[in-house]
Amino acid sequence: MNIQILKKDSKKGFRKLTGINRDTFPAHIAKLKNSISVLGMVQPIIVAEMSFITGRTETYIIEGQHKYEACMALGIDIPYTVIKNITTYEELINAMALLNSSSKSWGITDFVNAWASLYSDYKKLMVYSNKYSVELLFTANILGGYNVSTPHTKAIKAGTFKISNEEQNLEILSYVSDAIKEMPRMHRNNFKNFITCYVNMVRDLKTAYKHTRFMSFLKKQKHLIPDVTSSMFDVGIFLQLYTQYVVKSEMVKDDDLVNL
Repeated sequence: MNIQILKKDSKKGFRKLTGINRDTFPAHIAKLKNSISVLGMVQPIIVAEMSFITGRTETYIIEGQHKYEACMALGIDIPYTVIKNITTYEELINAMALLNSSSKSWGITDFVNAWASLYSDYKKLMVYSNKYSVELLFTANILGGYNVSTPHTKAIKAGTFKISNEEQNLEILSYVSDAIKEMPRMHRNNFKNFITCYVNMVRDLKTAYKHTRFMSFLKKQKHLIPDVTSSMFDVGIFLQLYTQYVVKSEMVKDDDLVNL
């Protein structure tokens, strides 16, 4: 690694990748200032010389923008290393994703925001997650047609996430949003299992699933769903409840579901 030094009195400076890299947070910069004051800069920031963004060669920070801001505030020299031969947005985001994946400084939202500048499926993922108030990873698994119990973070980070059967999976996402609003407060593990079982049930039943009837049941009988102190439940419970309270009530008015 060829480490260079940006002198504190240099007029050169580096540019930020606004709209691609995440926003900086003052609290994080303050913590880094304290750390750097005591230990110095343990690792250099990483920059890239690129010409495809503005048409002229400029140097952009692709990893370490918080450290850069902290050093600037402290008025000290800044060690950095340069990556060259990045010629497209895709190569740029790939490099940023790889760097931040290994350093664990990015959260899943940061990866989605970065890839959203290139791919429409990532833009839709963020929009649908916000619209239906469903956690980003659950939304990705539902829209991608994946097993909801296993987060597919590798595909999201690598820029290969794709939405499949958008209309069908978007309908399931809306069902999940409705169900979440009716559920009592849960421990995260139980909540994850609830979402997993519910989505699996809807997928298994396909067109046999009757959302209005199931929601009527859920509103009246949600005490039957285990809470944080109860044992974990599985999709079999949902299928049993669905069969008992919904399928067998096809000829019963919605208002009468609670009496079944």
